[in-house]
Amino acid sequence: MIYRGTTKTAFWLWIVATLFFGAFGFFLSYFFPFLNEIISAIFLILTTISGIYLPLLVKKTYCKIDGDKVYSQTGVIFARSTTINLNDVLYSSVCKTPLSSITGLNFIILNTFGGKTMLLFLSKDDCKEIR
Repeated sequence: MIYRGTTKTAFWLWIVATLFFGAFGFFLSYFFPFLNEIISAIFLILTTISGIYLPLLVKKTYCKIDGDKVYSQTGVIFARSTTINLNDVLYSSVCKTPLSSITGLNFIILNTFGGKTMLLFLSKDDCKEIR
């Protein structure tokens, strides 16, 4: 079964957060003109990350469970692929955010003998099913 990213609600929530960052940066630069360049640079970086990079990261992230193997791929510029056997998993951890049903920011960490594999940006239902 293939699990892809979050829901469209989470995507639109990130777009609203991006607009909020931009409006907040404009508000601060309007009332504190002596910090205009610094505030503009910080909020330009935050807006770029939250408006461009995070939606692309969510779109390019997926995991696939096929029989006794777990395939995971993530990355925007450089793709990182991971394949592990389910028999090699020592234990797993589930990380949920407070608004995980809306944002889809659920993560499963699979701890193996050689390290960790993270299954990123799962919806709430997918997280329950995998666990």
